[in-house]
Amino acid sequence: MFNISQQINIENIDFLFIGLDPKRDSPENLKDYFNHLGSNFIALYHSDIREIQKVANKYNAPFFIDRISHFFNGNKDYEIQHPGYIYLIDTEGKLRLKYPNIHLRYDYIINDIKKIISKN
Repeated sequence: MFNISQQINIENIDFLFIGLDPKRDSPENLKDYFNHLGSNFIALYHSDIREIQKVANKYNAPFFIDRISHFFNGNKDYEIQHPGYIYLIDTEGKLRLKYPNIHLRYDYIINDIKKIISKN
């Protein structure tokens, strides 16, 4: 998303990251990670996984904690399986478009943002 931020010349656009792992995505860790990207990069945190799931469900962004593969490897650690999409959400909170994170084309996202803004 940093690439899009650098390429797009539009005011009042924010890039939002929602921490899916309250144990590891502490407010301090998120702040450290996103602080250098710019003031339009925002990281949301909640200590209750159920509250995070409510937001994820609203945008059809399934995720889960994968303990199984680590268990069979003798490791008590876990991974968070992320949805693998980038979501374009308008100022009303409505999901406008969803992009697979594989083979992501920033130029397509920038064009879509410009189209949405021009219609408003």
